Amino acid sequence: MRVALEAAGWAVACFVVWLVTLSAITWQDAALAAGAAALSAGCAVGGRVLFEGHWHPRLTWLRWAAVLPLSVVVDTVAVLAGAYGLRRLHDDRQEQRLPAGEDDATSAARAALGALALSAAPASYVFDTDSESRALHVHSAGSLTPAWARVNPTSP
Repeated sequence: MRVALEAAGWAVACFVVWLVTLSAITWQDAALAAGAAALSAGCAVGGRVLFEGHWHPRLTWLRWAAVLPLSVVVDTVAVLAGAYGLRRLHDDRQEQRLPAGEDDATSAARAALGALALSAAPASYVFDTDSESRALHVHSAGSLTPAWARVNPTSP
């Protein structure tokens, strides 16, 4: 039952993300989204079960979702300004260390969801994670987003 609920959660999340990216939704788009979401959910759950992965996400991490829309908008402007020569983009690589003292399941969830949230903003992406040192390696083109509106997976 737990695996079925997990798969349903992934399927709904993937379906919603797909539909949100469309400007107009037709039944063909919805059918394709449903099929792709079901396939993605099966792969996500199957991969987790195969590698015996366990996640313990924290409810407080939803604050990343609260600041992400502003970060996406501001970083989109920054990247477009750089692409059109209105601003110089920086080539910056950073290491963000995740909090020590968390159990492995919580740290794995923080790394995965933090990487997803950091990579959702156009001016940065996570190119590597190191589970031993509990670090995310981030490439950044120089964000203009204020610090309070940036996703920060290192804060407890």
